[in-house]
Amino acid sequence: MPRLLYEQSTSYGGHLIIPFVCQRLVGHDVFSYRLLSEWGYKGRLHRAENPGALYSSTAAGITQIAKDYIDMRSLDDGGDRPSQSAMRYHTLPQEAYTISLQNVDYFQNRYTYHQHLIIVFQARRKFFYDHYPPTSLKNIAAPKIFNTERSCLTWIKRGIDSGRSATSELNGWGVNELTN
Repeated sequence: MPRLLYEQSTSYGGHLIIPFVCQRLVGHDVFSYRLLSEWGYKGRLHRAENPGALYSSTAAGITQIAKDYIDMRSLDDGGDRPSQSAMRYHTLPQEAYTISLQNVDYFQNRYTYHQHLIIVFQARRKFFYDHYPPTSLKNIAAPKIFNTERSCLTWIKRGIDSGRSATSELNGWGVNELTN
């Protein structure tokens, strides 16, 4: 799988649209996209790759194609959300309570660090995270809860840095908040 362009991702309609270069034809990039769903594995489009089967020559173009597909799905069959009986609330790891994700942008606090995607979420004064490597949408986050967002990000940074070569160039904290 080619590198996912997390730094160009867009949160839209309960999904994170992540463009990537799927091919290079006659010296030009061809972009596709992957999706993450705020509902995780219960979302029908979670980790889907280009379900609309359309491509673009730009990251902005493929992002618009993905938005149009998400809009079309929400009109056709209610979108990606699981049925009310399947999941009305999202259960946090190692916690005995649940929170409603209605009207919350799950992907609001997302960061990149050395091409890794980090999504930090807060619930009841506790922070947890999802962590995706550069070429995969496999969540490799540890089941750990933090008291502050900063302690969460610092812990993740240490873990990524410890896996990097001692000769790698490290640019300090280097986390860039992504905005739409």
